[in-house]
Amino acid sequence: MQTDPISNGGGIFLGDKKADESILLGDSTVELLKDLLEELRNLTNSLSTQVGVPVGSPLAPTNASAAAANNTISNLLGQLDNLKSKTVKIT
Repeated sequence: MQTDPISNGGGIFLGDKKADESILLGDSTVELLKDLLEELRNLTNSLSTQVGVPVGSPLAPTNASAAAANNTISNLLGQLDNLKSKTVKIT
């Protein structure tokens, strides 16, 4: 079943005139997700090698990694809405 694009003056709807999902910028989405996953990998790598001596003492590398990850995650969260595309290339 082939459908034609539908325009109602407020946007173009592909596939269904009731479409209500935004299109994402594919390359930007992939890049943002890569950044997030790299940050999570750094954090988990740091956490996987931690040993607390004496018991209950702060783990300095973990604290530093967590603080860096929090900054990056906050930055990435602020970029999420920018992933919604205003123009589209379909190939």
